[in-house]
Amino acid sequence: MKKAFLAASLALVSGTTWAQSIAVTVNGNAVAFPKQGPLQAPDGSILVPLREVFESLGAAVQFLPQTRTITASRGNTNISLQLGESVGFVNGKPKSLTTPAQNIAGTTMLPLRFLSEAFGAEVKWDANARLVAITLAGAKPVVKTGVGAVKLPPAEEKPIIIPVKGLTPDEIKAVNPTAPVILPKTEGLAGVLTAISATELTVKSATGIPETLALAPDAIVLVKVGTAPQVRQELSALKSGDAVQIKRNSQGQAFVIEASYDERIGTIKSLEALGDRWIALFTEGPPAEVETQADVQRLSKPSSLSEVRPGERVSLRINPVTHRAVALAVLEVEKPVTAKVEVLKVSHNANQKWVKAGDTITFSVAGTAAAKGTLRVPGLPGAEALPLVETTPGNYVANLTVPAGTSLKDATGLATLTLDSLSSPTVASAETFAIDAVGPTLGTFTPTEGSEFTDPRPNFTGTYSDQGSGLDAKKVQLVVNGEDVTARAIFTETFFTYQPQADLAPGPILAKLTAHDTAGNETSREWRFTVIPTSLLKSFVALPDDRPLNFGDVLTLKALGAPGSKATFSLGVKVKDQPLKEDSPGVYVGTYTVQKQDVMVAAPVTVTVTDTRGRTATLKAANAITVTAGPPETPIIDQPQEGASVGGSVVLSGRCLPNATIKVTVRYAGKRASILAASGLIGEYSAKADASGRWATEPILLRVPKELTGLVFTAEVSATGTGGKGSGTAIVKFKK
Repeated sequence: MKKAFLAASLALVSGTTWAQSIAVTVNGNAVAFPKQGPLQAPDGSILVPLREVFESLGAAVQFLPQTRTITASRGNTNISLQLGESVGFVNGKPKSLTTPAQNIAGTTMLPLRFLSEAFGAEVKWDANARLVAITLAGAKPVVKTGVGAVKLPPAEEKPIIIPVKGLTPDEIKAVNPTAPVILPKTEGLAGVLTAISATELTVKSATGIPETLALAPDAIVLVKVGTAPQVRQELSALKSGDAVQIKRNSQGQAFVIEASYDERIGTIKSLEALGDRWIALFTEGPPAEVETQADVQRLSKPSSLSEVRPGERVSLRINPVTHRAVALAVLEVEKPVTAKVEVLKVSHNANQKWVKAGDTITFSVAGTAAAKGTLRVPGLPGAEALPLVETTPGNYVANLTVPAGTSLKDATGLATLTLDSLSSPTVASAETFAIDAVGPTLGTFTPTEGSEFTDPRPNFTGTYSDQGSGLDAKKVQLVVNGEDVTARAIFTETFFTYQPQADLAPGPILAKLTAHDTAGNETSREWRFTVIPTSLLKSFVALPDDRPLNFGDVLTLKALGAPGSKATFSLGVKVKDQPLKEDSPGVYVGTYTVQKQDVMVAAPVTVTVTDTRGRTATLKAANAITVTAGPPETPIIDQPQEGASVGGSVVLSGRCLPNATIKVTVRYAGKRASILAASGLIGEYSAKADASGRWATEPILLRVPKELTGLVFTAEVSATGTGGKGSGTAIVKFKK
């Protein structure tokens, strides 16, 4: 009988739940759950086994497996519901369930409130006690036999009260005086706990003789700390050195273990070994003795007494009989006082000339250890406060992926560290770096988007620029109607031109230009125009076309087209949509006088005629025009190459604006007796560029003093256009 009673009692106080045990009483009588116990759902709803609670309320329960339907009857009340449904029926009327009926571990579970209120019961939930109390007039307690049976002990037996985990007996009585589990008194053993495992424990009693007891499978642990009430705990709450009182079951096993200890929390002043113990001095209060074999934990990790430091806050677990601490836990470690915070060095891996969009820059910072820090790159969006991560003590890193759309020259990383409310001065990286995350800018293209041309070989022109790393003329690509014509086009750092070698077929033309800068950023553009048969415009000439035009020269234009139309001409990319006068029906003429600033190389000349109906036709002159009045671009030196070795004389050659005048200055530099620096002028020379822009000097004798060694020659080359404007200077160095 006691064994059955004990099983029922344990079912009452240790039913399985998602969080903690939940007990249920009906009119003060405990409900036993032999299989699945009550559960608390995440939304707070209490789910209970249907059959046990319904039968405790005096209801008859039936389950129809064919339809998964549950029925219950009590007096004039009939209930029916289906598994998985959120609606039940009370006397035929629907009633919502907070949680659907469901099968859990082979047990049908329903929301407690629905089950109880369906029969008009009063339900009270005590969250602290984890107790559900149901009151229903006329409900008869259910008495069962076997596992899960509940039976009160004889009145003459002196009981002990076993509390629900985490609650004291007084707290349980305050909720429901009839709820506590009652166990018969058993013979006990008192002493100091010296060893414990999952199956047995050893107690040293007042006799000094250790006694080992096997643990009952359903052993109960009650722990009392200081003057606080006794609370039920897990077996793991016991520690060697605790004062314990053991009650045995009929098999002599430890069934109830009552442990007690005192607790002291304070800040350590010193901790030193003294004979068979350690003496702990605190900043406040009396000293304390600590067992040499005390269990020591540092921030929940195993440690030792020798590792405890002054200034650390600790908790002592003290045996109330021996008054010695059997366990010590370090709650807070000593924090060193921070004298100052500093950043010693900031560096980065952006060693290449330009960093482009998508590249990752790693910044390395050395400074005070264990600090928090940030790094920023002024002017770069998204890099206002990059977190610094400490990889090793005093060494931090921050990674930055360069965003698109920004160009920065002389960029720098600025780092700051903070520790214990102290901040370091901001320190910049020793080396700057450059970011070019913007592709080249594309300008005006011809033929223009959507235009119509009668010329089957229109001249393609366009401009581009790059404000960052500069355009890479070697990586510009032009595709016309799917054909890559890059090899037949001319590309400079600022413009391109392309003349088809064969007629384009009449109809839509698709062109695409792709440009890269030296950092690797790319920009492309597609545009369309149409080639139409010539009808509005018959012919067009621009004279003279057999030589480059100089300052003051006059270009005469003449076109034949539909009478009464409007005609304009364009010359290269500078002169656009200048009007032509209709001199006689269908004959359009005009002139252009070369200005001082004009510089054009093989510039196309086009005429556009628009008739009264708005139809447009464009035709290009047979020959392109070169104008050399303005300042030419800096000459290109083809020979000798930079750092090349030459003989006793040298011929310099290269390219520039057609008809330009070339000025060449050659100097030398070396050393006398391998120590004294010496330099001088070889001479100044001139050359003339031909109509295609090619130029070359006469052979230049490289005469220098014989005693000089380590000779290096420097040639400076500049050009002057026909309008008198000079170019920049190109420089090449070579050896003899």
